Amino acid sequence: MTDVAFAIDYFAESMTLNRQSGAGSYSENGFWEDSSEVTITIEAVIQPIKTNDLLRLPEGERTDASHVVWSRHELRTSDETNGIGADVIEWQGRSFKVISLFERPEGGYYKAVCSLKNVRSRNV
Repeated sequence: MTDVAFAIDYFAESMTLNRQSGAGSYSENGFWEDSSEVTITIEAVIQPIKTNDLLRLPEGERTDASHVVWSRHELRTSDETNGIGADVIEWQGRSFKVISLFERPEGGYYKAVCSLKNVRSRNV
């Protein structure tokens, strides 16, 4: 276990993780319908994103990224091939969608770059 994993354990707060239980599908009318959601309580640390993390992202994702979440719980981005949406983390009344992962399973933690959802009453 690395020092990062110890720091996550020490500073972690309880947060709600919303995850799709399976793949979504198109309705008879041709509209996309997400699958049902599973709600899990996780322990994680959330921080504003730093420049170094922004530079590691593809250009199209840099404008949306706002925070980094560190957790020992597995976090997931969307899987467009299988129709599964990204994890959404609820913390202090705000929602953060996982847009990119820096997986560190050998270190015992996950680092996720997230975008803030529902900015100014709109879904970002």
